[in-house]
Amino acid sequence: DIPDTEEKPDTPDTEEIGVTEGLKYYMQDDDTYIVSIGDEKNLSKIVIPSSYNGKKVTAIKNMGFKNLTNLKELVIPKTVTSIKEHAFYRCINLTSVTFKEESQIASIGEGAFLECSSLKSILIPSSVATIGPSSFSKCSSLANITFAEGSQIASIGDYAFDECSSLTSIIIPSSVTSIGSSAFRGCSITNVYYNQTIDDWCNITFSDLTSNPMYYASDFYILDEDKGVIEYSGKKYSLVTKIVISEIVTSIGSSAFSGCSSITSITFEEGSQIASIGDYAFYGCSSLTNIVIPSSVTSIGEGAFYDCSNLESIEIPSSVTSIGPSSFRGCSNLESVEIPNSVTRIGDSIFSGCSSLTSIIIPFVGNRSGVTSSDINQYPFGYIFGGWNYIGGSQTTQYYYGSSTSSPKNFTFYIPEKLKSVTI
Repeated sequence: DIPDTEEKPDTPDTEEIGVTEGLKYYMQDDDTYIVSIGDEKNLSKIVIPSSYNGKKVTAIKNMGFKNLTNLKELVIPKTVTSIKEHAFYRCINLTSVTFKEESQIASIGEGAFLECSSLKSILIPSSVATIGPSSFSKCSSLANITFAEGSQIASIGDYAFDECSSLTSIIIPSSVTSIGSSAFRGCSITNVYYNQTIDDWCNITFSDLTSNPMYYASDFYILDEDKGVIEYSGKKYSLVTKIVISEIVTSIGSSAFSGCSSITSITFEEGSQIASIGDYAFYGCSSLTNIVIPSSVTSIGEGAFYDCSNLESIEIPSSVTSIGPSSFRGCSNLESVEIPNSVTRIGDSIFSGCSSLTSIIIPFVGNRSGVTSSDINQYPFGYIFGGWNYIGGSQTTQYYYGSSTSSPKNFTFYIPEKLKSVTI
């Protein structure tokens, strides 16, 4: 927190050349200074000093430089460790941001450069660990984001690069462990480059479906210095078309490969320890034709294979006990499926839009095994096909007991017209 006491604008330490005079400095609890704009609001260039009155300048104040419409160039010293919330909000003519060599910046706060619509490129120092929500949102001219070699970036926040409409490609550093919701929404991304292995990609935490940049892009590239034929930013990459997941991976995270339309096959190594396939893990993998799920898997998440429109076959092992809602929704080329007796819970609409289904084997009718006539929520056969209309779906109204067994409810479901064989 910033104390109420304010230092008067003054000349910074004289050993630094070219620094901006007249800025305001506030003493922090750790005996360092936080800085903001002074009385002069029409500056076109700001060079923040590394020290003031013999003390380090370590932070840039929240909203400290907002709405400086004449500001074009910004230089941040290596001593600054954090840029606070909305520090440079709506500096609409800012075109250049330079972090001094050996920068110690660790965090870029929420909305720090929000609506800096003239900013064309940014080099994010290797010391940065977190990029806060909406940090560069609506930077509509931002076409180049570079993470410095040895990047320590772990977290990219919600909407971090939202509506950066000039951005066509992005490199995700190997250090990234989480990406927030809609982090790249509204960008023009076609290519995503990742500086680590497929196994590592599986361990990234995506907040939701829109977190994965591949939700918006078309081609996914993995660092491959030995065999890579695609050169980008001084490194060699290979286009990911066939995924091999090693036996050391224990789970595939939510949305891990969502939107990876170039993937044609997924193979799990012998001895796979995969226990779960996360929500929307393979959403929109429209080139995937078949998959054999390893016998270690116990749960398949919501929408796991949603809109895998060319998926023709899938083998579900007897280790699986639960299948989430909409897990195979939109798999319009899927002709037959067998759900093993080990499954005790099934989500709604798992086969919605599966217009080519001709035969299914299911362990029970409804959402769970062991339902008796006295139980509530006795969902009917149509439950697994859902209530969304689609081409090739036949409308049917079915009655069932919902929250009470005293009076039945009815609902309209859409069952594939081609379905001829059902085995329970």
